[in-house]
Amino acid sequence: MRVRVIVYYSSSPSPVNNDAKLDLATTDDLGGRCVNMLLGNGDETFQKAKAYAAGSIPICVATNDLNNDTKLDLVEANLNDDSVSVLLGNGDGTFQKSIDYATGSRPEAVILIDLNNDTKLDIATVNSQDSIVSVYYLVTVMEPFSNNCAIQFYLLQGI
Repeated sequence: MRVRVIVYYSSSPSPVNNDAKLDLATTDDLGGRCVNMLLGNGDETFQKAKAYAAGSIPICVATNDLNNDTKLDLVEANLNDDSVSVLLGNGDGTFQKSIDYATGSRPEAVILIDLNNDTKLDIATVNSQDSIVSVYYLVTVMEPFSNNCAIQFYLLQGI
């Protein structure tokens, strides 16, 4: 089995569960449908993975505080479902049920960035099948994204 691993660490308390221990998030991109969170024990070992349902073949994970509650949230791209899943953090190393949003065809990368300078993070995906970038602008803090807010930007090739 091949997994992708994302490592979170801070010398100050970690936003995953408010400690300074190394934590891991992994995705199973060979047919899996989950994101796994492994909380660190502080001695180079990890607790048993806690799986969170995601779309088909989650391939990339991005993290940040999407809803300004000071808790780490996860966003992952689902290659086979043409979607991203947003998992809002509870602040104790656990996450709420995922909310899925459609993207372009076969998203392979996801980034969280303020694209429109409104101080709210937006979700952008790079979609490999149709050569476009999908963007979701954050609408409100309480209800993060609207399914009809996707904007497709076509990538220019050969320049």
